[in-house]
Amino acid sequence: MITAIDNNILIYILEPCPIFGIASKNALKQSLTDGSVVACYVVWAEITTAYGDKQDELLQILNTRGFTFSPLTKESAEEAAKGWFQYRKKWRNQEANCC
Repeated sequence: MITAIDNNILIYILEPCPIFGIASKNALKQSLTDGSVVACYVVWAEITTAYGDKQDELLQILNTRGFTFSPLTKESAEEAAKGWFQYRKKWRNQEANCC
């Protein structure tokens, strides 16, 4: 199985987050056990930018841990947009019914 990862998961792990860090680390470990973990160019750029002068160090860590770079195709970007739209639609509906 291939798991695509977003920048927040990596940040929760690299900058230990007391709320989401442990769950993110466990999910990432499971994803690496189940197959490979990929990040698209947007995530790769966002995460490396967060580490300024230590970008080379970070990229080496990501590469040795089994993360791979995966460019987006137009089709995959469109599918991601559809999924994100459905996700946001679901939460907007729940927020509207709240309180």
